[in-house]
Parts: sequence; structure tokens; C-alpha cells
Amino acid sequence: MTSNIVVNEMKDIPMFIHSTEFVMSSPIGFIMSVLAICLFILVLIYIGFWIKNKRKKSRISKAKKNVSLTSVETVSTTKTVEPETISKTTSKRRSQMRNETRNSLNANAQKNFDSTVDGMKRLNRIQRKMLKLKNTTEETDDDEDILLEEPMGNPNLFQGDILLTDTQVDEVINDMVDQAEKKGINTSDLENKTNRSKRSIITNMYYKWTFPIPYYINSGLSASLIDNALAAIQAETCTSFNKSTTKITGKSGLNYYVGSGCWSYLGRIYPATPQDISIGSGCEYTKIVQHETFHSLGVHHEQARPDRDTFITVNTANIISGTESNFAAQSASIVSDYGVPYDYGSAMHYGRLAFSKNGLATITAKNSVYDKTMGQYERLTFNDIKLVNYKYCNSTCTTKITCYNGGYQNPRNCTICKCPDGFKGTDCLTRIADATKCGATQALTATGTAQNLTMTGIKDCYFFIDAATNYKIKITVASTNLYNYDPCYPGVGVEIKYRKDLTATGAMLCGKNTNTIITSESNNVIIRYTGSASAHSMILSYVRV
Repeated sequence: MTSNIVVNEMKDIPMFIHSTEFVMSSPIGFIMSVLAICLFILVLIYIGFWIKNKRKKSRISKAKKNVSLTSVETVSTTKTVEPETISKTTSKRRSQMRNETRNSLNANAQKNFDSTVDGMKRLNRIQRKMLKLKNTTEETDDDEDILLEEPMGNPNLFQGDILLTDTQVDEVINDMVDQAEKKGINTSDLENKTNRSKRSIITNMYYKWTFPIPYYINSGLSASLIDNALAAIQAETCTSFNKSTTKITGKSGLNYYVGSGCWSYLGRIYPATPQDISIGSGCEYTKIVQHETFHSLGVHHEQARPDRDTFITVNTANIISGTESNFAAQSASIVSDYGVPYDYGSAMHYGRLAFSKNGLATITAKNSVYDKTMGQYERLTFNDIKLVNYKYCNSTCTTKITCYNGGYQNPRNCTICKCPDGFKGTDCLTRIADATKCGATQALTATGTAQNLTMTGIKDCYFFIDAATNYKIKITVASTNLYNYDPCYPGVGVEIKYRKDLTATGAMLCGKNTNTIITSESNNVIIRYTGSASAHSMILSYVRV
């Protein structure tokens, strides 16, 4: 039947041609024919864009198919509290995002936004030359649909969620030019170094915050959301915040409002003028409020640290054109780490799909066991808090005390230390233990013979594995059966701390893992098992090497 229809349609084609010739013989017919052809072309263009968008969404869907927030197979009916999940995958044209963002700003912020947009274009040209990438036209970039993986991924802002002043733009560009010159790359055809004084916007902020910082919450935002997020920061640091019932004017402070997306300025940018923090649609989470507030305190994204190339690889082939500068490492004159180690689990770290054009990873960890640790905003880590305390609170306590295992003096109570996960006590020497749930022995010794460690069910247990000096420890994770998330969240699954500095977030494992091998950097390893259902389990072995 189908073949007959096709044949009949083909027989009609000559008739169509004859009728077209007849129509073309009159002026009205000619106009009608032109209009019909134009309409036909428009339909083809629309179909082309529709197919392109469907393919893009399909790529993203396939990439996420195996990492959705689903639980592993289990016979247990025990429920677990799932971490907050941030809404993702909103597709918009870049020019549309730019207009929406600009229209949501006041006049002064619009000037800074224009500087940021122009600066991003300049930075992208330099970065593309440094990466030896083919140049693209900015008009093409503007017309491209961007599939936002995170609400903090605005391609028109610096690193997706930062608004810069014109001075800060010049500082960042100068830094990029310096990096290019050190690598023997001539960028004089793209950018001439400005004559501005070299001043770091992070290491030595021109204006340092004094506390308490006044803040105001505009209508349309949840007051409790902002209040609780700031209270949590205040409880862990020497910083403090004072809520205002009226919008802040004529002095420094933070005005939280419903803008376009999530963004903040970087550091205190004015001596006597307030600055905005946007908590727009999709940003209404404690973790995002804290992330943006940390930017206002002068905290940069983790993957922009000068030492980041030791820990991650940037996959330029997967980056959306025109957003390459978001992945540039910055020098120590721009970003100071205050001696705090690189933290894959930092709330300030990009996820591995940030600004991806095809659903493939733009960032991968040098050690792949950390791939599912990056990109979480579930909580501020121990080192996130430590960084802010080192930045602002080093002079808070006049009488110093000694802290161990990476702990440091608590600026809220100078008589005790703030301890990393796994340790407690006034000096952080005591290991956290629970003999009832975790067994009598949580302090283990690695020898030349492999030993097994098996955990099942609903438990939250730390295990401390030590080896003799000059040895390392080889961990072989035979299997895990846990709830699956991407990224894996702290306190849900297995965390293995194996780096020399045990304060940094460990490699997070969740879902099903088999034959995962990790070798420690020192003679100490900390393992945390957090099972949330009776069928959850972890089987591993350890041996000194």
C-alpha cells in the first residue's frame, strides 16, 4: 500500500510543474509563488533548528542517563533523606540571557555588567590563543543556544556567576597576558597590557570588610533562607551579619534580591556603597546563597587556583564556544589559597559538566576517583570555612594554642580548635569512634598482608588505617552498593581520604563500584562509610606498599 502511494505522488509531480508554470505566467501568480517558496524555506530553517535542539538535548540526556538520582536495587523499605538537588538544563540563547541579566540590574550595576561582558570577550580571545583553538565569531556565539547545567552558569558573567568592576576586569586581563607571556605566547595583537597599578582583587583586597556586614532581603525572597544561610557562615567564622529592615544605601552592605540567575560581586568593591547579590529563579538553596556570599567575601572558584593543573584536566574540546576563559587558572597575585589544600569537594568547585556543549566532561580529575566529588554545593567544606577564617580571622585570638590533624584555632572560641571530619576534642587529637555501631576496632593497621573491611546496613562509621613510616597504603574497593548521586554527597556513601593533607574532602564513592584501587600519598588513610538502607554495603581490602 505504501509503495502505491509513493508512485501516485510521483505521477503527480509533472502536473505540479505544469500548474507552477501556469501560475508563474501572471504577476499575481508570480508573487504567490515567491511567497510560497519563502514560506517553504522558513519551514526548513525551523525544522533544522528543531532537529539541532533535539540532538543537543538527547546528548545531555544520554550523558546523564547513568548518573540520575536513583537508588540502587534494594529490598529495604528504609528511607533516606536525599540531598537538595538543583534544577538544571534550561536552554536559552546567549544574547537572551545577556539581555535578561542586564535588564534586572540597576544603572551602576549595568555599567559593571557591560564591562564584564566586554572583558569576557577579551579574555576569551586570549584564552583561545593560549589553548591554540580556532577563533569563532562573537555574533555566532550570541546566537547559540546554551543548555545551562547549573543556575550559576551564565556565559555573560565571569566564571558564570561573578560580576566584575572595570578595574577588576583589567586586573584579570593583565594576569592572563602575564601568563601568556611566561609561556612564550604573544598576545599583543589581541591585548595591550594596561598601565593600571598591579593590585590583587583577592589577595590584597582594596576594601576589606568590617563586621558586622549589613544585609537586606528584598521582597520576593525567602527571608528565612537568607537568614539561615548567613547564620551558618557566622557560626563557623569570625564574620558576622546584621539584618536591615530597609534597603541599604549610603554605606557598604549586601542587598539580596531576585535578579536574573545567581551572581555576586567579588569581594567588597566599594568603600561606602552597597552591592547586590542576585538569588533568582533556581537559586533558592542554602548552598547557593552561601556560595554567592563567599564570592562577596572575596573567595574565588576552586578550579581557578594557580595550582589547579596538578589536580584537574580541562577538556577544551567539550567547552561551549565563547566560554573558554571560565576555565583559565589564575596566578597567585589574583588568588591566594592561604596554605589551604586544593579541595575537589569544595562548594566553590565547578562540576565536571560545567559549560559543556555536548554533555561530556569539561573538567576531569587527575585521579578519576574524584570525578564524582566535584561540583557539589550540599555544604561548605571544612576547608571552605578554613579559607575564610584564615582570610579574616587570624588576628582574632591573641593567645595561640596548638591544634593537630589539620585543625586550627576557633575564632569563635579561642580556647578550642576547629577539627576536620573524623576528629574532635579541644586539640583535634581524638578520633571519632562508635563501638556500638561500628565495632570495637576502628583504628586499623596496614601490614604486608591484605586485610578486609566489610560494612553493611545503616551506619555512619569512621575507620583510621595507619601503616609504618615510609610505607603507603593500597586500598582496593571490591564493591559498594549504595544510593547513586552525581555528584556523590558527603555523608551519603563512602568517602576515602588518602592525600597527605587529610583535611581536604576525600574521594566520594556512591552507587555501585567494583575493583576501585587507591594508593595513599602518606601512611594514613581515613575511610567513612555512611549507609542509608539495610541493603547498603561496602567491601574493601587494605595492605601496605
